[in-house]
Parts: sequence; C-alpha cells; structure tokens
Amino acid sequence: IYLDQNADGEDSGNTVNSLKSAAVMDSVAVNHIYNGGFELNSSSNACGWGTSFDHVETSLDLDLYSRVLKMTTAANDTEEVYQDIHLSVGTYTLSADCRVDVAGMKLTMSVHNATDSIASETYSVADSDGDPYVLNPSLTFTLEEAQTVRVKLTSVGSETKQGTVTVDNVSLVNTIGIAPYN
Repeated sequence: IYLDQNADGEDSGNTVNSLKSAAVMDSVAVNHIYNGGFELNSSSNACGWGTSFDHVETSLDLDLYSRVLKMTTAANDTEEVYQDIHLSVGTYTLSADCRVDVAGMKLTMSVHNATDSIASETYSVADSDGDPYVLNPSLTFTLEEAQTVRVKLTSVGSETKQGTVTVDNVSLVNTIGIAPYN
C-alpha cells in the first residue's frame, strides 16, 4: 500500500493505489478438525476420531495425497466417523475430499450439538459420475452461541452391494468475510 504524503512528508490519509489498510484481513482461517488428513493414524485407529465400527482402515493413497481413511460399508448399512469440537460464535464450513467406489453409495455430512442437528446434507453418486466417483462435499452452518458440536461423516451403503468411501483432508474453518476497502 502506497500512502500519499503531503509537502511536510506526513501521511495525508490518501492512498496512491486506491487501497486502504482496511483491505488487509484481520484474521486467518483455522482448521478446527484435529488430524483431518488422517496422517497421525496407524493401520488400526483413527487418532482424534471416534467411529461406529471396530476396525478403522487407513492407508497410503498417492492419488489422494497420502494417508486416507477408508469406510467400507455393507449394502443398506452405515458407518461413521465423528469428532467433538468446541466452537465460538460464527459461520463455519465443513468440507472433505472423498471418493466412492460403488454407484448408489451416499455420504452424509452433519453437525450436531447435545440436543439438535445443526446442519446436515447427503451427497450421492450416480452411474454417470465416473469411476471412482468423486465427491467434494461442503456444508456451511452458523452458530449463534459458543458450544461443543459433533461433526460426523456417515457412509451409507448402496441398496445392492458393499462399497468403500475414501476420505481425506477434512476441514472445518470459520468463514471469513471480505474486509472493506477503497
């Protein structure tokens, strides 16, 4: 930012390039998910994540960066991973990189507090989506008060066969608005 100076060399309050210092954002997006990339896992646990199933499979997958979580789900069944997080007032976006190996499978992203569902959305794949089927789910929600929430990713099996949802890069970030400028 170039400031305009008066004849005495003092800042005149004007900017030469039309941008004011308020154009600089005053905060940084922070990922509130612990171990969202599943890098801290062994082959049999999901460090930082609770699960609805006994055996957590994490493996190296160079197509999706490095270590990933795999939820293998039987037909008409569900599996889920979750994490409890304390959040302040604000707007947040939950997102992940996912692949599904069977058409007809679904992934539900949801956020709950102790008594209610705050936000939930189900993402599904169809035969035309490709193989493997890529999902890039994103769920935005607002909290009016600070509270502990449970973030859940639920794999929903297809009607006819077992399949696997591969999950990586889970993030929960506070949505930062654009600062005023000019």
